[in-house]
Amino acid sequence: MAGDWIKMRGALLEHPKVIAVTRVLQQNREFREWLVPGGGKDMDARLLSTPASRAVTTALLLRAWSAAREHGKFLDDDLWLEHSWVEDLDQMAGAPGVGLAMEAVGWVRPHPTAKGVILPNFKEFNVPMTEAERAHNYRQRKKNTENGVTQPSRKRRDEKSEIVTTRVEKSRDIPVSPNGDTAAAPIPPADDPKREAWRMGRQLLADVGVSRDRAGAFLGRLARESSDAVLIGAIHRCARERPADPKSWLMAACRQPGKQAALEARNRDAAAAFVAGGDE
Repeated sequence: MAGDWIKMRGALLEHPKVIAVTRVLQQNREFREWLVPGGGKDMDARLLSTPASRAVTTALLLRAWSAAREHGKFLDDDLWLEHSWVEDLDQMAGAPGVGLAMEAVGWVRPHPTAKGVILPNFKEFNVPMTEAERAHNYRQRKKNTENGVTQPSRKRRDEKSEIVTTRVEKSRDIPVSPNGDTAAAPIPPADDPKREAWRMGRQLLADVGVSRDRAGAFLGRLARESSDAVLIGAIHRCARERPADPKSWLMAACRQPGKQAALEARNRDAAAAFVAGGDE
């Protein structure tokens, strides 16, 4: 696919997902060390201003998207990187943590039925349509209208565009599998609470030096010893509290949830009493 291209819209730096990716990267110790050598310490979480960090993030995203466009294969509107893992996008972008940050906002996810990863809706935003495709989509829209099926307006689709606003009118066809059959399973939604919580938990543990494999094994053990619901709630509370030792914190929260809640309540009361005493 040499010579292929992608477009960037002017407002990409202000896109909510770019802002979210920037925030995830700022919390990643390896990324901070890559950005500024020696910047991986906790007190140096914000080495650059937010606009500067977003500019760096946008450049990294464009590198990742360009490399994916060069080497990927299209499955309907999605781009498939057959031999890649989510973490491999770090190499394409040129910085650590980019793949997991993109996964956090739904811009990449593992293929549900085969190896590799999927970049959802990539073709819709990055490849100009041929005249034959335009004619096909016009006929499809006309048929849907005659059957009483309403289509989203062009303006609304443009407002939802994540990488570039184009005149794409591509309708969703039947998904195809890598061998060309029309039997591939539909890609599941990205907003899976358990998956998102595990991603967040792995990042919390990675920030204190726990490897991805060890973090996954640790979270799996906690889920077996308690339950998915307890673990998900504990991870979200841990992300808010930001304890110095998230591993011990999560163990206490999952194994003795009542005791952990009482401990947190006492800590909040103590903090409130300290503040009140300082105001006197």
